[in-house]
Amino acid sequence: MTARSGIADRQGNLRTIVEAIFAAKRNGFDRESGFATEKALAALDSSDVRSCLTYLEYAQRLAPSDTAISFALGEMRIVAGDPRAVEPLELVAERTGWRDAIVHLAIARRHFGDSDGAAAELHRTLAVNAPGTDGAFRTIATGLADETGAPGWCGVDNSGYLTLGGGVVRAAWRDLAFALDGEAIAKLAKPRARGRVLRLALPEGWNRARHVTVTWRDRPLIGSPVQIQQVTRVEGFVAVTSQGLVGWCWLPGEREFAPPVLVRSSAEPERSLRLVAEALYDGAGEFPDFAAPRGFTAHLDDLVDLPGPLEVRGPFGRVLYGSPVDPAARIGSAERAAAAVATLYPAIGEAEEVVVPPMAVALREPSIPVEAVGRRRNHPKPALPRPVDIVVPVYRGLGVTMACIESVVAARSLPDERIVVVVDASPDTELIAQLKTLAAQGIIKLSLQDRNRGFPATANIGMRMSEGRDVILLNSDTLTPPGWAARLQAAAYAADDIGTATPLSNDATIFSYPANDVANPLPDLDEVRALATMAAEANGDAIIDVPTGHGFCMYVRQECLGDAGLLREDVFGQGYGEENDFCMRARVLGWRHVAVPGLFVGHVGSQSFAATKTHLIRRNLEILNRLHVGYDRLIQDWLVEDPLAGYRRNLDGIRLRTEIGNRRSVVLVTHDRQGGVYRHVRERMVRHENAGDCAIMLRPDRDRAGSRLCRIETLDAGACPNLVFRLPDESGLLVEFLRAIQAHYVEFHHFIGHHESVFELVGSVGQPYDVFIHDYSWFCPRVTLTGGDNRYCGEPASDVCATCVADHGSNIDEAIEPEALRARSAAFLRGARSVVAPSYDTARRIGRQLDIPTLVGLWETESPLRIEPIVPTTGGRRKLCVVGAIGHEKGYDTLLELARHVSRYTLPLEIAIVGYTCDDARLFATGCVTITGRYEESEAVGLIRAQNADFGFLPALWPETWSYTLSQMWEANLPVIAYDIGAPAERIQSRGGGFLIPLHLPVEKLVTFFLDGRLFGAASLVA
Repeated sequence: MTARSGIADRQGNLRTIVEAIFAAKRNGFDRESGFATEKALAALDSSDVRSCLTYLEYAQRLAPSDTAISFALGEMRIVAGDPRAVEPLELVAERTGWRDAIVHLAIARRHFGDSDGAAAELHRTLAVNAPGTDGAFRTIATGLADETGAPGWCGVDNSGYLTLGGGVVRAAWRDLAFALDGEAIAKLAKPRARGRVLRLALPEGWNRARHVTVTWRDRPLIGSPVQIQQVTRVEGFVAVTSQGLVGWCWLPGEREFAPPVLVRSSAEPERSLRLVAEALYDGAGEFPDFAAPRGFTAHLDDLVDLPGPLEVRGPFGRVLYGSPVDPAARIGSAERAAAAVATLYPAIGEAEEVVVPPMAVALREPSIPVEAVGRRRNHPKPALPRPVDIVVPVYRGLGVTMACIESVVAARSLPDERIVVVVDASPDTELIAQLKTLAAQGIIKLSLQDRNRGFPATANIGMRMSEGRDVILLNSDTLTPPGWAARLQAAAYAADDIGTATPLSNDATIFSYPANDVANPLPDLDEVRALATMAAEANGDAIIDVPTGHGFCMYVRQECLGDAGLLREDVFGQGYGEENDFCMRARVLGWRHVAVPGLFVGHVGSQSFAATKTHLIRRNLEILNRLHVGYDRLIQDWLVEDPLAGYRRNLDGIRLRTEIGNRRSVVLVTHDRQGGVYRHVRERMVRHENAGDCAIMLRPDRDRAGSRLCRIETLDAGACPNLVFRLPDESGLLVEFLRAIQAHYVEFHHFIGHHESVFELVGSVGQPYDVFIHDYSWFCPRVTLTGGDNRYCGEPASDVCATCVADHGSNIDEAIEPEALRARSAAFLRGARSVVAPSYDTARRIGRQLDIPTLVGLWETESPLRIEPIVPTTGGRRKLCVVGAIGHEKGYDTLLELARHVSRYTLPLEIAIVGYTCDDARLFATGCVTITGRYEESEAVGLIRAQNADFGFLPALWPETWSYTLSQMWEANLPVIAYDIGAPAERIQSRGGGFLIPLHLPVEKLVTFFLDGRLFGAASLVA
């Protein structure tokens, strides 16, 4: 899709616009958002911009990270004249960096009167992307240059042309000055005029420069300086299949460019095959929205005359990830294996004795079962640890590389420690210049490679330079704390048979901290140093056996290198998995690998791989599992056991205790669900924090084996993910920890999901506890006092409750009979200092069922109501608003029946749902329901007001204990209709601001009530 100056024209083909955006999406929509986008397109068929916007806004709330939906929403808001168009387009431009997304953002800014902001967006895209070639783009660019007083605009494409536009450019192009990397270009060929723009051919070698500047009388054009290495950046990948080579290549700075691909024999470089990647590559789900990778293939028949291995390069000679490849290697290996077996059992007629020749040809990729761990040997080691070389392979990344080296220099801790930097033919000339300066100063030992070889080969070059020394293989995007190398060395020499040692990091797969299942954000250097200090305090000199090390920061003893050899650069290409293969080989030879949980090293993580990471991981993991049969299973089994969990927990504990300092703690026990309980608990936590205490939650969880856990959380929910205790086995440790953080008070909000020992645990803390009632789970396993029809059950005798649970199931995640549940709850509540309910209705039910005196404390401060008398919406139609996450227990079935009745009889009633339901599609199908989708709490009142509804409706048919949605509708000055049961009825009856209706009112009468003229002109009525 390209920029269009008329995008905001209501007379334009709106459906074509939105369809083009969705067509540019590389991933498919999920079921719900796909349904909404289809509805949006259907609305456009009727030129119904308002409904189209409603469905797109709903889809965006369902899938807030979906850039195609956000893009379409921004375009339609321009059409509707809504200045909020800028917001989703900003999101798309930021996430994708796509030229056209930034151009459309410029269009939006210009459309709503911000020409300077639009020109800034135009500059942002022209500086790193090729300019658009269509007339609309050029018209917009020229218009913005004129409106902002710029002399013109410029951009560079990947054919080596500089495009210039703007009034001044056309009038006086000879007065323009051009420079590559600050050096003036003396003469450019006569420009070629195309419409209102000029195109000039840049001089040979332009693509090796960092930037080109264009000025007129010392004033830069919009887009200048153009960052050439960004415009010409190449992403691509190649892999071997049974048919030959398959790959993709594209230039993100010019997605419409069809890149040439060169396949060349490494053994005989004069032999090559030229391809062009034209058609979009299949496998859209692996790429971001609006990416445009172009596929290419080369059949084995086309490669037969090219001796392997083969180099595969994209534009400007850029090596594609996955290269070099050798399509014949696997087939040849398999053929040799088959032939070797044939020699063992030759078909030689009836000879009685067969002389079996030895297998003379070794297989290219021999398989090593991971169970084949070598016997531990008494490996010889020097009397003192060897000197160490820190080997840093470098490709690009000026900022992270220099920060890494500076941190290593500042943290020297070993005698005769050397930093060996090997540059893998980096295109970043500034990076090379700075590294040369460091080498000239004697700070690093530098090796510059003249061709790109990939990470394993580059690392091998550095390790070969180590001359019998130990090696620390260190990524160039790491940050190291003081003493790090000495701690790694001490771990590596803790036993004769330890071959490698790896620290914890924020992004290092099984060594990751705090979360070990995702990449954590990168701490800055001060935070890395603080984490390293706390790790040492928490875990000391502990070492833990691991199946493999991690090459981001891995200490390798020279004897281990001597036994196992270096990294395999023949099969792992640009990297990922090569250190795992090395560790598996060393393991077979009797070497151990250890983690060092007392050390933390920062890691940016996977910056060099960008969009190719997924493909590299998949390909190299296939190779790894082929070389080491059962590798995946070995790692998964280790993760299930998770021997590092306790050490991560130790570090989390130190961090939390450091944060708490001298403060005391308040413990709030709750379930693992969202909703009103979670909101109330967090509000209570904020209150305790403001009072000077540290507030922590105890929430239930389960491990990979399904065992119950108890997790500690703070207001920053992800801050300490490892403070997890297995109950009941580690109840004592949890109590000990709670005492260590000076827990002086416990609030018990919910038990669902917890192991039953949590009740005993609360008593063991030895501090007073209060219980807060949020629902009826204390005596009703169904939680809401509802039967199978999701209506109030009437609270029958316990034997009837048992039958109900047997027929309709329990919702408390625990197999316990109603009578036993009542007995346990009563005993625990009697031990509480107080039991608090949010309403008198709730307190009476708890008292009646459990014989427990219950206090009433409102969950919120009730503000004065300012409900205006209802005035019917225009056109004779009436509109009701429902708020929240509406499941069956919240009245979904009533809403569906109501909507179908309204649709069947074409009644003048609309239903607006601020939130979502358990089945939005069926409600949408009625044609009288709109749904916003999920929302943040801070958005609720604004969204309610935006519906312009006549009144709100609470459709739940059970005695709710409180209702935050009632409060939100009141805050939006909306009168509310509710059933005459539970806390909402109590609040409306005591305060006004709404209407009560009988609990079991049939839907026909419900509709009649909604349309009853008595409602209008009234602010409150009890029916």
